[in-house]
Amino acid sequence: MVVSTDAEVRKASAVGARELKDPTSVEYAYQTVAWLKTCYESERISYERYLKALAEVEQDHIYERVPVGKPYGSMAALVRAELGVELEESKENKAKAVEYAEHEAEHEQPISGWGEVGKGRIRPDNVRSKGYGNAPSYI
Repeated sequence: MVVSTDAEVRKASAVGARELKDPTSVEYAYQTVAWLKTCYESERISYERYLKALAEVEQDHIYERVPVGKPYGSMAALVRAELGVELEESKENKAKAVEYAEHEAEHEQPISGWGEVGKGRIRPDNVRSKGYGNAPSYI
């Protein structure tokens, strides 16, 4: 299969495990960029893991290989183009997102069980439709 455009190379790079690809290849570079995006956007991935992904992009000089034909040339340019934010802003955003997710998890209240009242559940024995229901006046 002959791949000619940058979009085709990007799409083709998603096939197969990144660890099995040549770290100097464009396919590896695009898959690493996709991993960086996932780390940035995911609420479940830690700040440290995001920094590790950034370090990998820097270490492997991914920005010197993508996009094909006109590479970004710097880490800052790659992050700006791929994530839509400045490099330092991406770190701050990720740290805040992780902090917020942790805060939400700590303060999350479980919903009530079946038949219990409160915490977001309605009473299962009281139908609230106009003209219907199980209220004594209707029955």
